[in-house]
Amino acid sequence: MITLRKFEKTDLLRIVELLNNPNVSQFTSDRIPYPYTESNAEKFLEIALTSNGAQLYAIILDGLLIGGVGIHPQELNLNRNVELGYWIGEEFWGNGYAYEAAKLAVTIAFKNHEIHKIMARTMQGNIASEKILITLGFKLEGELKEHIFKRGKFLNEKYWGLLKSNYKT
Repeated sequence: MITLRKFEKTDLLRIVELLNNPNVSQFTSDRIPYPYTESNAEKFLEIALTSNGAQLYAIILDGLLIGGVGIHPQELNLNRNVELGYWIGEEFWGNGYAYEAAKLAVTIAFKNHEIHKIMARTMQGNIASEKILITLGFKLEGELKEHIFKRGKFLNEKYWGLLKSNYKT
């Protein structure tokens, strides 16, 4: 069973270890580049430790950081709509940890009485993440054709949404 906690400065090298992996970064936004360096982790931790809006959490398994999950306010409807994002180190894939972390983050977000909707995005080919979102009750709201340029090619991007009124804990 996983838990969530705030990121700490001491997580820096572990974050680099997990994210400096082309398989982990293949379906993430360019905010998680590859290769992933200590400088990237320092910038991320600065945001994670000082952000007034985004809620960024380390995913912990038996005391070990295995990934990250975040709830990010959106520019439009800042106090009503947020975006869910998550990543897991490759050695921990296939165990349901991303689902558990996403479910915890969604529950945390909807405890905020102002939050009306959570959205998420998936890149073409990210079937595992799509399954997580569907299991949580997210509905596909649209697909943008060739919207993301990643690793030398254009990929479609799907948009998913979950209304608070439709969320079943």
